[in-house]
Amino acid sequence: MSRTVEFALSWDMPDVMFGASGRWYKRRYTRFVKGASCLCARALRRREEWEKILDKWQTPILEHPQLPEWYKSALFNELYFITDGGSLWFEYDDDWSKNETQLSNYTKELMRQYGRFGYLESWEYRMVNTYDVHFYASFALAQLWPNIELTVQAEFTDQIEHSVDIHITFHMEGDVARQKTSSRVPHDLGNPADEPWLCTNAYVMHDTGKWKDLNLKFVLTSWRDHVALPRHPDDLSFLEHTWPAVQKLMSEAILEWDQDGDGMIENFGKADQTYDAWRMEGVSAYCGSLWLASLRVAAEMARTLGYEECEKQYLHMLSNAKKVFISRLWTGSYFRFCERSRSRESIMADQLCGVWFLQSVSPHLAADADEVWTGVTYAVAAFLLQQGETDRAFHTASGCYEACFERAGLQYQTPEALYETRYYRAIGYMRPLSIWAMQWALQRHCGLNSPKERLPMRITSLKLQHSSPRQLLTIKACDDSASEGYASDERDPEAASSSSSGLGSSASSGGAVSVR
Repeated sequence: MSRTVEFALSWDMPDVMFGASGRWYKRRYTRFVKGASCLCARALRRREEWEKILDKWQTPILEHPQLPEWYKSALFNELYFITDGGSLWFEYDDDWSKNETQLSNYTKELMRQYGRFGYLESWEYRMVNTYDVHFYASFALAQLWPNIELTVQAEFTDQIEHSVDIHITFHMEGDVARQKTSSRVPHDLGNPADEPWLCTNAYVMHDTGKWKDLNLKFVLTSWRDHVALPRHPDDLSFLEHTWPAVQKLMSEAILEWDQDGDGMIENFGKADQTYDAWRMEGVSAYCGSLWLASLRVAAEMARTLGYEECEKQYLHMLSNAKKVFISRLWTGSYFRFCERSRSRESIMADQLCGVWFLQSVSPHLAADADEVWTGVTYAVAAFLLQQGETDRAFHTASGCYEACFERAGLQYQTPEALYETRYYRAIGYMRPLSIWAMQWALQRHCGLNSPKERLPMRITSLKLQHSSPRQLLTIKACDDSASEGYASDERDPEAASSSSSGLGSSASSGGAVSVR
């Protein structure tokens, strides 16, 4: 005789304090339930309802005959990072405005409705909402939790003119500059060992105020969120909120980064973009494509909001910049990595990032290495789907899945990068959530699960072949100094020596240093 017993297990840790002990935060769930017993009772009462909702969400993908099995697995399993990526979801507190005077009424109202959300760049790179990586990962939020994505973007809008006057010595170049410069998108919103949201820009390897791509990714994401997220067709409030910041960032790009006045921004041969170990000089395919896409998006924003003269100016700049981009980089068969450097003839997978992102959101606006970056590979695959190259898209993306899930045992801890032999970097990383950019492309460009579906009857998606099939079975972490330095270390050297060894476990289990 057997008997079935149902039980629920819950963790009730309603209050959070970070390393600097600046203030307490209330977790979002406390708005709806009080205490562990209420959490368990709610779960038992609504379990069947939740399972039906999950089935309704997952079944059309899991039972789709044309989608590869590995893709179905990766799509849902990469979502582990939303809960296991040091995620934070807090209830809004009016007292935040006392110290965060930059928060707008628009953003505060969104936070009252949807809370404040944050997640780490990686278990090893302990920074909240790292923006250049969130740019890729945000496709998961935009599709599954769109109002959270809207709130995150609104908050970054408020951060642009905010500055942090503490002066930092940046580790790689030795430059001394403000921790956060005005008229720049922050690299991140802080380190859990310090005080996220109060002390932003925890990354101090390089001065990200000089990075070209952060500002441009903000422009593109603002348009994506306006176009794609749920709202009334006549509701332009989000666009109106971001528009002044977009104008400021576009003006700054021309003033600071267009060295010869031809309308195209240049790189300066230093670590001035997210691929901080890859030096670009002159016009680059990566930053140049982001600039072209940003000009087109800025023109469309201006048109939508009724600023006709601004629209004309951006379109004129776009026309000139496109000519420069093609004349400097196009070889007749491919775009060079950049105009001037030892690697100028190389091709980087992400170098047409701007074209991919723009075509993901507004196709009608789009103009006609040593290591493999997992999240970037999914973005490239999404771009191939947009071009109708379905087999090549799944073939490209399958290599990451096979290496991480089937050979290296790195499922639920997908790293940022896999090296050719035996090493990975930055385990438990945010960017592989960009596999949801593939799902975005399948739904919006291929009509997945709609009467207009355009997928071949059979997707071959042959697995990539590796010359040394046993190498990745003994994969291990690569030493990487990029995870060692944070802004808080500059102010408290003793904390630096302890945080590098002691915070990893607490960050990976929720980003909270203290709970009560």
